[in-house]
Amino acid sequence: MVLKLPPVRKLLIPIAFFLLTALIAFSVPPSRADELDDVTAELTRQQQQLSDLEKRQQQLSRDISSAFLSLSQVSIQLTAAEDELAAIESDLAAKESELAQQEQVRNLLVRRLYIQSRTSAVEIILSSEDLGGSVRQFQYYNENLNNLGETISQLAEQVTLFQSNKTAAQKIRDDLAALRDQYQSTVSSSQRQLSSTKSQISSVQNVIGQLSTRQQQLLAEKYGSVATTVGDVTPSSDNQLLVNPGFSPAYAGFSFGSAHHVGMSQYGARGRALANQDYRTILSAYYANFSFGGSCDPNRTINVRFPDGHIESMLLESEYLTGLGEMPSSWPMEALKAQVVAARSYALDYAARAGSICTTTSCQVFVSRGSKNGTPWQTAVEQTCGEVMLYNGAPIAAYYASTSGGYTWRSCDAWGGTCRAWTKITKDWANPSAPLQDILQQAYEGVNYGASPWFYKAWYKGSSGRPNAWMNNTEFTDILNATRLYIADNSTRSHLSQLDKPNPDTWSAEKVRQELSALGITPVSSISNVISSMSEDRGYGYTKWVYFETNLGTLTVDGPTFYAIFNIRAPAEIYFASPLYKVEPK
Repeated sequence: MVLKLPPVRKLLIPIAFFLLTALIAFSVPPSRADELDDVTAELTRQQQQLSDLEKRQQQLSRDISSAFLSLSQVSIQLTAAEDELAAIESDLAAKESELAQQEQVRNLLVRRLYIQSRTSAVEIILSSEDLGGSVRQFQYYNENLNNLGETISQLAEQVTLFQSNKTAAQKIRDDLAALRDQYQSTVSSSQRQLSSTKSQISSVQNVIGQLSTRQQQLLAEKYGSVATTVGDVTPSSDNQLLVNPGFSPAYAGFSFGSAHHVGMSQYGARGRALANQDYRTILSAYYANFSFGGSCDPNRTINVRFPDGHIESMLLESEYLTGLGEMPSSWPMEALKAQVVAARSYALDYAARAGSICTTTSCQVFVSRGSKNGTPWQTAVEQTCGEVMLYNGAPIAAYYASTSGGYTWRSCDAWGGTCRAWTKITKDWANPSAPLQDILQQAYEGVNYGASPWFYKAWYKGSSGRPNAWMNNTEFTDILNATRLYIADNSTRSHLSQLDKPNPDTWSAEKVRQELSALGITPVSSISNVISSMSEDRGYGYTKWVYFETNLGTLTVDGPTFYAIFNIRAPAEIYFASPLYKVEPK
């Protein structure tokens, strides 16, 4: 029997949180473990509050949209009613004026007939030179009077009808005006509630952000930090595809790129330079809505803050920039120039906001004053002296990282919040029209261009005692079962941490199978193949579906969900570094 899981709803918990949770280990000192438990519990509570507020926000948005639609429809009807009423009033005024004129003529005729009625026939005959003319005049008055009577009667009926229509139109107009006011009140009330809800969401998100940062601080005590940029020396390759795990079947998770994906890819810049692009073309590929500007001032200074807290003022060009350790000097000159302009822009923006710039990967890696003098890097600094990228007249925060996996993101895609105007989504390929399966060959970071060792990499930590990133069938099957359990009941997340780290709350593989069975879901016992399906329907690449050939048939899991559970369940700090990934079987 083939069982296919339906697509699941979007995860409520941000992927970043899953990645942090994946690294939680309880071999830290007890006080730290207790603190981590408290922080995690508070984070769970805040996430639930955020979920409730987001649902409320969605409902209020729907209410406002519905009320706006009704208000628009009523306003259109009210305008039509007012136009109709104005037409009725205009016609009524015309008919009333016509009726008044006819009544005036009638009154004149009646007066003349009255005068004639008081004259005897003998007097009329004696006073008239033409008896026939007098008779005809009398008949004329009578006929006109009869005609006027009919006209006045008709006009009176029309006036009555118009007055009735006017009364009805006024009522319709007044009812519509009242309905419009009601909808306007509903919209205003819902907008006030929505504003309040958004404020609460912002507050909760701030708390969650602080908690996530605190979790990262606690976890960093054990795992340390990983550099996100290239550094002075090109990193060595660790091609897990060439590794013989010593067992079969074996499975490893390979990620396209790493770090934050925002701004310039350093290996992408290298690939573009090797493809004969100049530094301005390279920078324009990674940043948006900026202009090149600045002026060369050899005496310009910048404040540099060192790890011990002391601050030194140094010359921006000849001391600070020539002392950076962000890109190997052996790389192509146009890539070096692009890096220098990005680093100069970033430094000036950072120092303008913070007063000084730090010397670590938290800002930009600074080695020592002028440490790269006499190298091509110094040449790149001198040939671009003072040049920066400007937005609204000020240097931009020109983010960059080693390898973006073939796609760069906007800042809001990576970190949430408001999108920085100069960040953009870029398909960083030589031929952006090429199909996704050609990513290894087409990406500027790939094998044919920049050749980043981090472009397609299976991430793990050798210091954990594991020789490679490959997992056996039992380990990988457990991750799939944990994913299926989460899909069936997302409240089980806290029990799905990796098995090789002490945590009394973590469920064993057997317990996960038991929980699946209790929900009426047959656990998987073996996997024979895995196929990853990638997509660009978000504007950038990500893994949309993962298909598993199992003893139960083909099972389908949505890519973002598997990404999240893989990162918290996989053993030995094995993890996906990017939502664009593939599972390789061996």
